[in-house]
Amino acid sequence: MSGAMSAAVHAEALQLHGWFNADPFGRRLVSGEVSRDEYVAFLVQTYHYVRWTRPLMVSGARNAGAGRDELRRLFAQKAAEEAGHERWVLSDLHALGVPEEEVREAPPCAAVRVYLSWNRWVAGSGPPVALLGTAYVLESTSAAFADLIAGGLVERSSIPGVETAVRFLRGHGAADPGHERELAALLDRVALEEEREMVVLSARVTVRAYQGLGLAVSG
Repeated sequence: MSGAMSAAVHAEALQLHGWFNADPFGRRLVSGEVSRDEYVAFLVQTYHYVRWTRPLMVSGARNAGAGRDELRRLFAQKAAEEAGHERWVLSDLHALGVPEEEVREAPPCAAVRVYLSWNRWVAGSGPPVALLGTAYVLESTSAAFADLIAGGLVERSSIPGVETAVRFLRGHGAADPGHERELAALLDRVALEEEREMVVLSARVTVRAYQGLGLAVSG
């Protein structure tokens, strides 16, 4: 990390990286030793937050504020990049025999509801720049673990057909390292102290929500 702001947000992301190595469910997910029910539940909850990524970025771009053209462009770009990613999750679940209507009807867990409420408020009321903290944690974690998890599932899982159910993980593992670097550069240009605090807080909320998602799935 080249600047103080990106370093502070990266430090939050590392808390989530550490969770994958320390939490029993996180370790099983990385090693490919989760049960079918756990992996299905993980994907269902993933669907419930991923489907809102594009609308959140659209809202953030709309409410970025005067003179924030670079931020507005980034949000618009990310909205385009994330379009249809929820279909990847649905495709993976379909490969595991879970129908789309069942996924849509399943309730989001409490941690996902908190994540969505926080980010909707940030995107709509502000400061929308705080979405950078959310995006960085998710991009950094995908860059570090998505391919690793997919590989573990394909190589070691006993889940029937799992090799056809890792499209979401593979897609993010391939794309997110470049996104992480792009976000870090923009983070270091956030100048206002109150906005910097909100960016870090948003990163922290995302870490805690993701950990809560894991607890809901494994509990």
